[in-house]
Amino acid sequence: MPGSQPGDIVLYTEVTTHCTNRCDFCPIDLVNRSGFIKEAVQMKIIDLISSFPHQKFVVYPHLVGEPLMYQGLEKYIQSLALLPNVELWLCTNGVLLDNSRIRSLYDSGLRNIWYSLFYCTDSHYQRHTHSGNFDRAMKNLYLLLSQNHLFEN
Repeated sequence: MPGSQPGDIVLYTEVTTHCTNRCDFCPIDLVNRSGFIKEAVQMKIIDLISSFPHQKFVVYPHLVGEPLMYQGLEKYIQSLALLPNVELWLCTNGVLLDNSRIRSLYDSGLRNIWYSLFYCTDSHYQRHTHSGNFDRAMKNLYLLLSQNHLFEN
C-alpha cells in the first residue's frame, strides 16, 4: 500500500458509500449500508489512534464510495492530521477534485493523494464505470498534477 511500511497499521475508514461512478469491480451494490460516517465513529477512530502514540497509522478515508462526496471530509482529515502518528492518504476517482477542493484538502492537512483512474479511454471508462465522467476525471488529474508541489505523493 502506498505510504505504509512494515509495522504500520493501515486503517480504512469508510466515509461514504455514495459515488460518482458505478465501476464494474466495486462491491458498492453488495454492502448493506449507506450514508456517511457518523461523528461518533470518527471520534472512536481518533481516540484509538491517540491511545497508541508510538504506533504509526496510515489512514485512508476510503473503502467503498467516493470520499469527496462527504461534506465533512476536510473536518475529519483535519482532526486526523493533528495526530503526530498519522499519515493520511485520500483515494479518489477525481471527478469532484476541482481547484477549490484541492486547496481545502491541502489546508485541512492532507499531503497524499491516491488517484484511481483505471480506464484511459472514454469508451472504456464509460463501459466500466457506467458514467460519462472521463473528461472531467482527466481534466482534474491534470489539475492535480499542476499542483503536485502541494502534496508529498
